[in-house]
Amino acid sequence: MLRSCLKVLLLIVSLRVGRGQEIINKAVHESVTFNLNSLDGVTEITWKFGQDKFAELDDITEPNFYRLRDRANATFSPGSLTINRLQKEDTGTYTAEIQVGRKTITVTFILKVYDAVQRPHVICTRGEDPNTLVLHCHSPGVVKYQWRDSSDNIVSDKQNFTVTDPSVDKNGNVTCDAHNPGSSKSNFILFSSCDQEEKSNTFHFISVGVALLLLFGIGIVLWILYKKGILTKKCFNRGEEPETKGEETEQLNSPGSHNGENKSPDVTLVNIRKLSGDGEL
Repeated sequence: MLRSCLKVLLLIVSLRVGRGQEIINKAVHESVTFNLNSLDGVTEITWKFGQDKFAELDDITEPNFYRLRDRANATFSPGSLTINRLQKEDTGTYTAEIQVGRKTITVTFILKVYDAVQRPHVICTRGEDPNTLVLHCHSPGVVKYQWRDSSDNIVSDKQNFTVTDPSVDKNGNVTCDAHNPGSSKSNFILFSSCDQEEKSNTFHFISVGVALLLLFGIGIVLWILYKKGILTKKCFNRGEEPETKGEETEQLNSPGSHNGENKSPDVTLVNIRKLSGDGEL
């Protein structure tokens, strides 16, 4: 009786065999391929995303996709599933159910898709001690940092790294690695470039200061000219000229003007008649 129960149990276990799971980390826009080991006697492979069917294929017909038809492809022998142009929504569990005779072998892949890491920006500043340099490393997003020296030894796992005596090796350099589980990017900086950067920043600040002083001085001069009325006369004299010219034109055209030699004959005759009538001529 016991022997019969053991045989039934072994039969049930042999019908469905699990091959463990593999965790794969990728970055957005990359591709991933889930590869299966070669097995003899495979008749059908069913891929699932979570509990939903992803694709079905056998050795006769073309793969039948239930999702991501435009970004995925699969092969039967050797068994594989590839997803291109990954998105963060592709994160999840992918399972291959491999039919071998009466047995179903399952292989599980856990895919995690992360944002692609951007190349970090490294700058340096003087520390509280003039003989030290503080190196700052920054990359957008959720990332971790690591510093390596010129011999590729890891010297720090912090975002900022302090060099206690950079004068020992002026031509030395350190590299900042910004990374997440899906991707990584690096950037390095020479100790000698820190002095140049500091001089460049100083020149920039001095230039900005001089420009502000010049603007302030010009503003004071304009204010003094305005208060003295010089600036006002210069600005408004041209606007008053048309009115003055108009007045001069009226004076020129009036009978009593200095250039009024061309008096109207009618007015002259009327005045003569009036005087003759009074008998004063």
